[in-house]
Amino acid sequence: MKIVTFPYCVSFGKGDNSESEVDVKLTEKENSRLERSARKEPRWQLDEDETLEDIYEKVYAAIVKQNQEVFTEEPDIAEEMLEWCDWYEPGTEITGEVIERYLEELHVCINYPEELQNFEDDENDE
Repeated sequence: MKIVTFPYCVSFGKGDNSESEVDVKLTEKENSRLERSARKEPRWQLDEDETLEDIYEKVYAAIVKQNQEVFTEEPDIAEEMLEWCDWYEPGTEITGEVIERYLEELHVCINYPEELQNFEDDENDE
């Protein structure tokens, strides 16, 4: 297993977004696939390669978990962020399910790890 850091951005619309990163454990096979994808064609976002959908889902799950932990510890911040949701009743307990539903309504961009962004394969330079 290898821990890989994925930068990501959560977009709230109208140019507002929040950037962060999440560490995810990948198997050697998953990591090799990720690197091959980056070598095949310079990419920025993980969902640009459909063959990496399982890795995207793994990273997305880690983002949900990370946000659930942060917002559970900081309910005032979560309450403020949930204000714009039509379905959220102010004062309702901030649960993991509430945070997951909130994230599902936003646009989450998961990027390749920085070392693989715009990756150039030295073998192709020959």
